Amino acid sequence: MRTLFYALTVILLIVISSCENEIDELELIQEEIQSQGNEAVKTNIAKSIAKRVASNIDQVEFRNYIKNKALTKFDEDVNFLLLPNLDDKIFLNQRGKSESLSSILQLEETSKRKNGMGLLDSIKTYYPLLQIAVSELDEGYTENWSIDNHEPIVAYVPEHIDNDIIPAFNQQGDLIELSAEQAPDELVVIVSENERVLEISKDDETINFRNSSRRCPIEPVYQTDENNYYLKSDYYDALICELPPIDDGGNDGGGSTSNYCNRDRSSSKDILFKFKLNSQSVYKDAKDGWFNNDMEIRVDILFGKSNGAVSNIVKYLNVRQRDIKNEQWVSFNAEVVNWDKYVWGNSMKYSWLEDDGDGSTKITYNWSSEFEDEDDGTTENVSFSAEVLIPKDHYRFGDSVVEYCDNKNGNFYNYNTGRLTFEVR
Repeated sequence: MRTLFYALTVILLIVISSCENEIDELELIQEEIQSQGNEAVKTNIAKSIAKRVASNIDQVEFRNYIKNKALTKFDEDVNFLLLPNLDDKIFLNQRGKSESLSSILQLEETSKRKNGMGLLDSIKTYYPLLQIAVSELDEGYTENWSIDNHEPIVAYVPEHIDNDIIPAFNQQGDLIELSAEQAPDELVVIVSENERVLEISKDDETINFRNSSRRCPIEPVYQTDENNYYLKSDYYDALICELPPIDDGGNDGGGSTSNYCNRDRSSSKDILFKFKLNSQSVYKDAKDGWFNNDMEIRVDILFGKSNGAVSNIVKYLNVRQRDIKNEQWVSFNAEVVNWDKYVWGNSMKYSWLEDDGDGSTKITYNWSSEFEDEDDGTTENVSFSAEVLIPKDHYRFGDSVVEYCDNKNGNFYNYNTGRLTFEVR
């Protein structure tokens, strides 16, 4: 009887200790919200989820779920968002039953608190794009993950990386410090923020992209009562698609027959065809690190009318870091516009950056363009200044101006921003 009493006492102490740790963790989130802001909150949330994933990583069925879910590559990378998948059922042999992802990570027990919000509500409010990813250290790395033989540690990416450290946990909860620069030798599961999905408030959304009457209807990755979440590539393409046609018929051969440009006799849209980084040092400065498998390349293409109105087309491409690091050409192959020089003048500005997804800031672009009067041939030079919202965390590859009379047939012109070279056809 005394032995049983001691055993029950130990179990009770473990339960109480677990609850106290949970409460401390949630209280810390609340304190950080008040004292340090959202960045500290997001780091603490990621840490908490990493611990919870690691504590269950000994379950082979859970490892199988992470592998297969990540390999769906909903955004072309090996990851999945946490919130849309909380109701997924996973049968765990050791427990002899199916449990939801939310239950396995013990989010349901922390959904409501008398004082402040629980962890699940904190994720919804401060970290809706939290993802679980797998480190794709080489081609096919995730596909070849032997779930029966490899029990990975689980890392999380803090908002600010200090002392070159990416923290991680094993199944026992021990802290392991990984190098942010040097990739680990074995596959790692990573808790981080998705950089390829865009949060759009339903109150601010001026275009209902889901409307089937639209030219290019798109579906959000998931939605809440307040927000829609779109793939950035889909969203930017839909914005372009919804613009009124710039020139349905293309150019009609205007200009003198003795002094014409390629585009004068072209009825096709410009194509942003390919690009490459200029050096290894540019790659090293721009790359995200092994804990982010790919790079997200964004191009803002700016042009204006003679009345000062400005248009900005955004093109977005996901690129494997290993495909871009050796200064080789990477295909982009994105349509731009049918360039009417009488409407858009003789120049467009292409600005390149690596999009790290988090936050937003404004940048001002300046350029000028010459406009020719279609009737009398007189010209006017117009200066433009455009304020563009870009991610707060980004790496700028620089800008280059593409001019109307640059060759786009045969001997293609290469544009150099100083850090990156690209070709328009």
